[in-house]
Amino acid sequence: SNMQTPQRQELLTLAGQALRRQQPAAAFVHLTHILDDLRSSHKDSHEQIGNESIRLETETALRLRNYCAWLMGDWSDMETIIRNFKRARELQVQRENGSRSSTTMTMMAALCLPGGAGLRVDKVTTPVPQPLAGWVQIQVKAFGLNRTERLVLDKGNVFSWPIKELAPIRPLINGIECVGIVTAVGPSLGSDETGSSRFKAGTKVMACASSLGRGIDGTHAEYVVVPVGSVVPIPDDCALSWRQLAALPLSYGTAAGSLDAMDCREGDTVLIRGGTTALGLAAISLAKHTLNCTVIASSRRASSTELLKQTGADVVLVEPQVREPLRQLYPQGVDCVLECIGEATLKDSLRCVRPKGVLCQTGALKHVENFSLHVLGEIPSSVKVTCYESDGLTGAVLAPLLERLLNAIQQGKLSIPLDPTEFSLAQYEAAMAFLDSKDRKGKVVVTVP
Repeated sequence: SNMQTPQRQELLTLAGQALRRQQPAAAFVHLTHILDDLRSSHKDSHEQIGNESIRLETETALRLRNYCAWLMGDWSDMETIIRNFKRARELQVQRENGSRSSTTMTMMAALCLPGGAGLRVDKVTTPVPQPLAGWVQIQVKAFGLNRTERLVLDKGNVFSWPIKELAPIRPLINGIECVGIVTAVGPSLGSDETGSSRFKAGTKVMACASSLGRGIDGTHAEYVVVPVGSVVPIPDDCALSWRQLAALPLSYGTAAGSLDAMDCREGDTVLIRGGTTALGLAAISLAKHTLNCTVIASSRRASSTELLKQTGADVVLVEPQVREPLRQLYPQGVDCVLECIGEATLKDSLRCVRPKGVLCQTGALKHVENFSLHVLGEIPSSVKVTCYESDGLTGAVLAPLLERLLNAIQQGKLSIPLDPTEFSLAQYEAAMAFLDSKDRKGKVVVTVP
């Protein structure tokens, strides 16, 4: 017997509750049941294509399930993942084309073009996105830039599948994170009112999700729609500017998650490999000023020494000469190593860790062809290895961190490593190029007028 709409409503409610409890795998199962029931109830494909409410219900469940899949971080069946993201995008384009009129608002956005044609900032002809159930619409005020947002553009990269697969349906909007103001809230998920109701129009928020700018349209635009679970309200009494707030979500969320993954404790000795990355600067700042660690940071350029010391590094080492000078200072090795560069320096970094110490790989700036790591022989005896992926950065993870950060900033313990150079959305390509500038002195932020 086929489930009726009330049963699908109940499943949608359960999915919303599971997402609030940080259980994306459970939400994924409930949403799969909805999609299976929609398929079996409407086997006549003509009926399904022609029925607007069925299309909307399918798109709602599919987009949320794709979001859950990204949070789960299981990429073992890429073929199915890509197929699901393509189908959701096709349904989105159909819906937006169907609702277009002479009064439809358009917006500026940074578009990833199909065929590896790169980025273009343009007045896109697509309408300002409208929020489905479980999503909120945000007017973007500012966003930080990250090197990972360039990886989708590199044709030879494992991260470039969204451009190849999704951009031909409609060019993808780039961007993982932003700060801004809620302008519209989608319907609640079933009868679960607690999700969307936390956000009213006019609420100041920050948003961050790894699927943004990859599987779904991202934040580098005047407006974005984001799953409720990836949005955090900013306290009304927060005195930070939009630019300062925009430097926080991804960099600090990932840095805090990485230090936590290593069980980094007060007074530990920490090596941060790749210290001038946005992640590296945030990790130096947190390790020094909230955990009182001794911090060693590395950089490709000796000219970055002053920046790294101002941020909180006690010792600065210039790449590639890291292991030998570090071992002279700490013959046994250090307690923790945060690897922000990746495969190019990973094996060397492992030799910097003390016995029973921990290495966490979080960055992946450089891919080494045919890289392999032999557990026996190349990982020193009793050294622990872990990783941290920003896929799991949800609103529930970011909310307590934001509170901690704002308190530390207010008390003068923490300063935000923000580059003073200002860019607007119209200067987007120059801002992206500035990520690699030797003059960069912190997180690069773009403001949206």
